[in-house]
Amino acid sequence: NRAKAIMDALKGVVYEDDRQVKILLTDKIFLKNSSESHFIFSVKILNTKIEGDLQKQLEILRAY
Repeated sequence: NRAKAIMDALKGVVYEDDRQVKILLTDKIFLKNSSESHFIFSVKILNTKIEGDLQKQLEILRAY
């Protein structure tokens, strides 16, 4: 369910529709003696035309 939420958040920013995502790898890791959850994700852009636009969008998001 968390992967779906992340995919939904990236829609319109990284890709137009999640049908464009060809590979999605997920893993669930439980840390001993911890009740906290942490998420790490990365995106690899295969279409270099939009890479520059994506970088600008990511800079705007990081400003928040």
